[in-house]
Amino acid sequence: MAPSELVTADPARRHRLIADGFAFANGGVLIDDGAAAVVAESGGYCLTRVELEGEAAGRKSPFGGPLAGFPDNVTRDDDGLIWVAMVSPRDPALDWLL
Repeated sequence: MAPSELVTADPARRHRLIADGFAFANGGVLIDDGAAAVVAESGGYCLTRVELEGEAAGRKSPFGGPLAGFPDNVTRDDDGLIWVAMVSPRDPALDWLL
């Protein structure tokens, strides 16, 4: 499985790489008024924060601890709470392979 990328696309359809190396990125949501994004990584059982502005742009950091299952998209409610759908629980055989 090739690492996933986070890119932006403007109205003229120009793309710009923000960050790469995600373990099967499977959804993302903007936080902090668009200064950062949270990306669901199904292959890593985790959420990753990606800085989008300033000198730190592209920097990745864990967003919470490891998850109990495969994250499958994220969204944010009006209060700023991030909701994560999980398609299935962790797989011990896959944990061993990773």
